[in-house]
Amino acid sequence: HAMRRQLLAREEARDALGIARDAFVFANVGRLHPDKDQRTLIDAFAAVAEEMPDAQLLIVGEGRLRDALTAQIAALGLEGRVRLTGPVPAAARYFKAFDRFVLSSDHEPFGMVLLEAMVAGLPIAVSDCGGGPEVVGATGLAFPLGDSAALAQCLRQLYRLSAAECADWGRRMDERALRLFTPQAVADVFWALPFVRERLPG
Repeated sequence: HAMRRQLLAREEARDALGIARDAFVFANVGRLHPDKDQRTLIDAFAAVAEEMPDAQLLIVGEGRLRDALTAQIAALGLEGRVRLTGPVPAAARYFKAFDRFVLSSDHEPFGMVLLEAMVAGLPIAVSDCGGGPEVVGATGLAFPLGDSAALAQCLRQLYRLSAAECADWGRRMDERALRLFTPQAVADVFWALPFVRERLPG
């Protein structure tokens, strides 16, 4: 699988991103933009931070909300626990640096980043808005968009997963990604769509 081959090893990816080897990392990758709703994610992390002393939240991306999110992090006393990395070229290569992946977005039509997280074997929480739930299906946790209390509960569930549970989750994500999202599988679905079939000659 081409996406898996490009992944850096966990230690190499952590060193490149400046992540301590023993940290537990929740990650979010996307523009710092209202549609991505990182504000709710930071609020949710604040609610569970004391329960998870080894956990940190890494938000990878750049955008116009950088100053507002930096101020939110400071107001919650989360400096050192929540980090805005700025832009990371080819960010998908570094996904093995993370322990869990959270997509808090509104209006995410497909969410390629979710497929990248699945290939990296990361247990996922995703907002119930847009295409995210369709990508992860039963292999991810879903929470109502903008609901920081519900997202905090998802973070607790993700944090408590055992190594065996994570391995099982990884296997199920692998199977789903291969079944639904290989180029051939996507092509099969595309050509079967009613609006495409209506336009085919004959």
